[in-house]
Amino acid sequence: MRALTTVKKTGDWQMRPEMLPGGKAVLFTSWRRNTSVAAVSLPSGSVKTIVRSGTRARYLATGHLVYESGGDLLAVGFDPVTLETRGEARAVVAGIGKVAWNATARGETGASHLHTSTWW
Repeated sequence: MRALTTVKKTGDWQMRPEMLPGGKAVLFTSWRRNTSVAAVSLPSGSVKTIVRSGTRARYLATGHLVYESGGDLLAVGFDPVTLETRGEARAVVAGIGKVAWNATARGETGASHLHTSTWW
C-alpha cells in the first residue's frame, strides 16, 4: 500500500476519495483555507485541481461531476480520462448545505450529504 498524495501543512485535509472510471485517477476533496475538488493521476502521482471552492464531488455515469459549493449542489460535464470539465457548472439543487445561525448550538452541522446511485 502507498500514499496517493501527501498534505503539505498541518491542518490540510484530503478526503472523500472516489476512483474514477478506468481506474487511473482518484477524485477527492482537498481542504486548506478553502475546499476544492481535485484528482490524482495514479500512474504519475500528479494532482490536478478540478473545481475551486467545491466539496463532496461525485462522478456520475452520465458524464457529469456533481459537487457542493456555497450551499448549492452543482453539476458540470466532466471527462474522467483528461480530468477536464466541459461547459459551465449549473445549480441543480439550491440550499443543501446552509448553516443556520444557531445550528451548532442545536448539534446540527449544516453539512450537506450527497449520495448517488446508478440504476441498471
